[in-house]
Amino acid sequence: MYCRQRLVSVAACLLISAGLFISGCSDDDKPTAPARSWSWVSLGSGTNGLIMALTVYDGKLIAGGGFDTAGGVAAKYIAAWDGSTWTPLGTGMNSYVAALTTYNGKLIAGGYFNVAGGVSANYIAAWNGSSWEPLGSGANDIIYALTVSEGALIAGGSFTTAGGGNARHIASYNGSAWSALGKGTENYVRSLVDYGPNLIAGGNFDSAGTVLAYGLAAWDGYNWSNVGPGMGEYSSVSALIVNGDSLVVGGDFYYAGGVLAQGIALWYGSHWGAIGTDMKGGVRTITFYNGKVIIGGSLYTTAPSGAPSVASWDGSTWTFMGTGMDDEVRAAIVFGDKLIVAGQFTTAGGVAVNHIAAWEYK
Repeated sequence: MYCRQRLVSVAACLLISAGLFISGCSDDDKPTAPARSWSWVSLGSGTNGLIMALTVYDGKLIAGGGFDTAGGVAAKYIAAWDGSTWTPLGTGMNSYVAALTTYNGKLIAGGYFNVAGGVSANYIAAWNGSSWEPLGSGANDIIYALTVSEGALIAGGSFTTAGGGNARHIASYNGSAWSALGKGTENYVRSLVDYGPNLIAGGNFDSAGTVLAYGLAAWDGYNWSNVGPGMGEYSSVSALIVNGDSLVVGGDFYYAGGVLAQGIALWYGSHWGAIGTDMKGGVRTITFYNGKVIIGGSLYTTAPSGAPSVASWDGSTWTFMGTGMDDEVRAAIVFGDKLIVAGQFTTAGGVAVNHIAAWEYK
């Protein structure tokens, strides 16, 4: 019943190496070109607070979070970057933006707010290019995750009602009305993605519908089911992405279906597999860049090879990108030809970036 937005890439991939140098001619009779390398760069002066979500809308990078200025101008909890300048989206919200997506040509924001653009909008709102508007009566608590599936907008979070009706932590919106997905989940939903014929929800729940489902559950349009034996009790899944026939899962967990996984794992459709075992810490976001797997969060490894927060997988080993960030990465996305990461950090690679940075070869 829900349309599949599949993200296709390569699961085991080459490291984006920090300090990869391409030298010019070295012959004495030829000039030497300046050395080039991968490094982190700022997006203007960034924001003055945490960034929790990123998306692309109308050709611009959209950032949402806990800030009230971007690029030095007032921007209440949400702002747009056009490649050179930050701009606000109307008067913004009255509290944090935690999730972003696009739906029916509009930008959708979910989070902690109940006012958007000066109008009542309970935890979710749509930007039509010039103003904010509510989506019905919204939800009764925080929205942490958004996606689009089979022509419907899907929201997950800590709410228990949507559009005035019961909807335990997950609901769909068809453009005019909200509806529940069965009996929902026992606790919060924090991530969403389509995988095969199913919508996958991740979070810190132990059951979905009437079945045990530790941290991860599948909705087929009618019923909930578990994804194998799941992640184990007291686990939380914060990041989901599809890689061909596999589902990549990130969060705070030690095991996936009994396999030692340390916060990042692969579901092959019938069994679980680890992506290395030396990465530690919580994974908050997963994306792909130039055919490479990128994860962000509060990261460290058993083999010290860089600073925390963002890392790349080379098929056998996790390695940090550059000297990393001074705090947690919450979101990552490709914008144009650049990898953009955002979060709680204020420096990246030793450069002041204020919560958002681009990985560039220059």
